[in-house]
Amino acid sequence: MLKHYFSTKNKLINLIDDYFDWIEQANNANAAACLDDNVAISRSKKATANGDVNAPTITGLALHLGFNSLDEFYKYMADGPFSGILKRGHLRVEASYEKKLHQNQPHTGVIFALKNMGWSEKRSNVSGVDKEVISVVKIEITGLESAPGLAAIEGEVVL
Repeated sequence: MLKHYFSTKNKLINLIDDYFDWIEQANNANAAACLDDNVAISRSKKATANGDVNAPTITGLALHLGFNSLDEFYKYMADGPFSGILKRGHLRVEASYEKKLHQNQPHTGVIFALKNMGWSEKRSNVSGVDKEVISVVKIEITGLESAPGLAAIEGEVVL
């Protein structure tokens, strides 16, 4: 039997919103502290101003909600009375990582985190609809007896 961490769904919704509000406020405070027009901003301060230091995480969300471990968090997300709300909070963290894929910065950590959330590099058929198989067509080109031979190197190509 799972321990009931939350007495109402609204309490859980408010706690999740509080976590993301706290992250946003911390990032805004860091950005304001780093955006002084008279001072050159170092690369590490730019990273802080872009929100890289205070990013939402699954572990951070679990701790904010009062879980003692990620195992408890995932069990509650699977079988708890408000699992749908917790899944939505999980998706909000996942969405923050997904947005980072569109930023001009190294993505190694983001990709690692998303893979740990179930993402893979293989394209899967999520719609459940089987795709139609495309037939392979053999094409034969004739009448090239007078054409030049194949080029051995790029410099031999004549356009």
